[in-house]
Amino acid sequence: MACAWALAACGVSATGVPRAVTSAPTTSAAGGDGSSTTNAPSSGGGKLAPRVAQPKNLRGLDPCEQLLTPQQRAELTFTKAGEKLPPSHGMEGCQLFSSDLGIIFTVNANRDGLEEAYRNRKRITGFREVQVDGYPGIRSAPSELSCRLLLGVADDQDLAIDFTRVGSRKPEHRDPCAFTETIARMVLPNLPEGR
Repeated sequence: MACAWALAACGVSATGVPRAVTSAPTTSAAGGDGSSTTNAPSSGGGKLAPRVAQPKNLRGLDPCEQLLTPQQRAELTFTKAGEKLPPSHGMEGCQLFSSDLGIIFTVNANRDGLEEAYRNRKRITGFREVQVDGYPGIRSAPSELSCRLLLGVADDQDLAIDFTRVGSRKPEHRDPCAFTETIARMVLPNLPEGR
């Protein structure tokens, strides 16, 4: 039930996979919140998504145990590792909730990375390109309480982070999209290097 509520609050489908629409990339405005936006240059071979220069590997990771350390979970007000979500379309997920906030991680290690999202950009509410510590990402579904970040960690892998502010009044949680990027910055060093 909590999972369905958070997914609805974030404005994403239960599968977390956008539907197909072909569209050319555009340039987005620079972010004023510490993130940087990217132009979406074609990376050759008809690809729309930016290439990942220093890939990470999500294959075989337990999203509840390995994306955040116990110290990071405690810092985010979570008292346990999280609840695994049933696999959907080959993707593993984990939800973490406290009285302050909720996070859902969805690991996509077996598809086209960000490419599918770039092909579907017209159907993704609030599509905005960002860079998080050198990794390409897409912000979507922004609201006063929630935001989604799809982070390309390899050319064929991405990590979706859905953040919802539940009861928190902390200043760092006021901008859900900026805080979603903060969560991504916490996760990135925990991921093993890819090829």
